[in-house]
Parts: sequence; structure tokens; C-alpha cells
Amino acid sequence: FQEIALISEFTVAENIFLEGYPTGRTGSIDWKKIRADSAALFNRIGFNVDPAARTGSLPVSQQQMVEIARALAHEARVVVMDEPTSSLTPNEVSLLFTVIRRLAALGIAVVYVSHKLDEVFEIADTVTVLRDGRHISTKPIGEHTNDTLIQDMIGRRIDNLFPRQRGAAGSKVALSVEKLSTAKKLIDVSFEARAGEVLGFFGLMGAGRTELAKAIVGYDPIISGTVTVDGQRLAPHDTRSGVRLGIGLLTEDRKSEGLMGELPVYQNASLASLGAFARLGFVDKAKEHQ
Repeated sequence: FQEIALISEFTVAENIFLEGYPTGRTGSIDWKKIRADSAALFNRIGFNVDPAARTGSLPVSQQQMVEIARALAHEARVVVMDEPTSSLTPNEVSLLFTVIRRLAALGIAVVYVSHKLDEVFEIADTVTVLRDGRHISTKPIGEHTNDTLIQDMIGRRIDNLFPRQRGAAGSKVALSVEKLSTAKKLIDVSFEARAGEVLGFFGLMGAGRTELAKAIVGYDPIISGTVTVDGQRLAPHDTRSGVRLGIGLLTEDRKSEGLMGELPVYQNASLASLGAFARLGFVDKAKEHQ
């Protein structure tokens, strides 16, 4: 569950029954039954996903629901979730927890692996702590506090775990977005972010957060409006323009959109700045590695 194990080009229903498609009396695949059974599985966990949708077009949170439905299709009695919320928003986490509770109500055991204490306290009945590969404790969650759980995790107490720090936003406008509209959900969006400021965006799943991020870096086509960085305007639908202006995107789907897993770390780190290591079309590998 830490990484999505689905075929992005297949439909939702095809992924759910990938290990064995139901067949009809003639021996051919019964696509009508596959779609109907997929819809029934989503109904069991209280979540609505179109079985005919291409899996790669779904957000990470919905792809997780496809994996849960696939586990149910194979009558899994134990579902292991390894850091399932690493790419989810708070609203999507809440939705996932609702589905986990439904799984428990169906008699399915859920092993939830996480280092996020607030999630453990919200969803777990019993918590087991491991440290350096060794079992430290197993207790009902009600016998733990934040302090005792942290102490079990690291072997000592930590005082003042999260000291309050204030930002230092200046008066200079670093990013200005005016009346931005795109073909994907955004309509007349305007805001400013100042140098030194952390500006947060919140919304329900499908509200347009991801589309806004991609439009700002030049990935999604802009129908109208402008994006300006330090007084320089972004060229619409031009990621190279975004890179030149100093905009970086940490995508929600790191594996398929943010990294190239077959390349080493240093090459991933330099992908957006190869011009600094190249001459006449050839990359200076030694300089890039350095």
C-alpha cells in the first residue's frame, strides 16, 4: 500500500480481477459481470468509483480504494496497509479511515503501519511498537499517551517535541496568480504568495488543488489569466518556462510523476537543471555527479 500496485492503462474493473477474470458459458471473459462485481465491491466499502474508468486517471486516494476492492475480490481476511496516507490530504485520510472501519466491521483484520501518532490513536485498537527491528511493546491503544508511545519508539523521553516557530514573510510578492482558469476545474483563481511565506491550500478531493499546482508550473493548459514569478510572466502550458522562472513541483504521485525509478539519485536530482552540466548536447557525468 505504500506504493500503488496497479496497471495504470487498465480500467478499474480490469485491475480488480487481474488475477482471474470471470468467464461465461462460452469461456470468454464476462465483462458485464466484472463491472457489476466491481461496483458491488465498492458498495461494500461505501465508496463510489466507476469500474470503467482508466485507473491511471484516478487520484492516489481512489487508486487505494481500487486496491482495497481487489483484496475483497480475493476474499482477503487480513489487509496490510504500509504508510497508506503518505500522499493523501486530511479529507482523504478521513475517507480512508471510514473504509478501514467498514473492513473491520466485515470481520477483516487490518494491519496499519504508520509513524504518524495521531493516525494511530484515531484508527487503532491495539498498537505494537518496533524499534531497530525488535518488538518493544504491544498494548491496547487506551493504555498509551503520546509521550509513552514516543518513549517506546525511540527509547527515551522527548520534551518540547514541536517548538512553536514564527515565519518571516516579507513584503515582496514572489508569486502572483490572477484570474486563472484552466480546462480542468479552475475558474477565475487569484492569490499572492510573498517571499518567506508558507501559503496553504485546502479542499475536498477533486476540488482542484492538484490542477492548480500543475497549472502554476506550466503543466496544465491555461485558458485565461496569468501566473507571474518575481515580475516575470509564465508562458502558458510550458513547463520549461516554469523551470526557468524557478518553480518546482513536488507532485502528489512521486513514483509515476516525480521520479524516474530506474535512474540513480544524482540523476533524478539534476533532471531539471541538465543545462548546467551539458555542452553541445552531451552531459558531463562527472560534473553532474559532483
